[in-house]
Amino acid sequence: MPPLVCLPVQMMRSAYDGWRARLVCPPQPSRPTTLIGTRAQSITMEHRIEHLPEQHRFEISVDKSLAGFSDYLQADGVRTFNHTVTLPEHRGHGLAAVLTEHVLEDSRAGGFSVIPACWFVREFIESSSGRYDDLLHVSSSPGEK
Repeated sequence: MPPLVCLPVQMMRSAYDGWRARLVCPPQPSRPTTLIGTRAQSITMEHRIEHLPEQHRFEISVDKSLAGFSDYLQADGVRTFNHTVTLPEHRGHGLAAVLTEHVLEDSRAGGFSVIPACWFVREFIESSSGRYDDLLHVSSSPGEK
């Protein structure tokens, strides 16, 4: 298997566990990824991200076990991400960030704009140095800001 190409480690603030490092890796299904947890432990795990459009959900699995998900609503070319969850036994390994990066890239590839109703997706976009600003939905309704 060719090596996973990742950008340098980026520091990211999490509301749950303070500052943590994460690798910025391109979304790729079922590849071993080295993630750096909150205590600077290096952990290698196999993860897979699956899109379930009929359920309006993206799921991330680790070693064939559900580790987290991101729910969304979709209408008129807009995806509203309203809930992102990492199951307790998988927290602290950066999986929510890996999943969020994937769902944003998938939205971009599909031509969707996004509304980050979920606090995690919103903070992820804000901390991305403008990388996903082009995806943010701009309302055209009068009187909305």
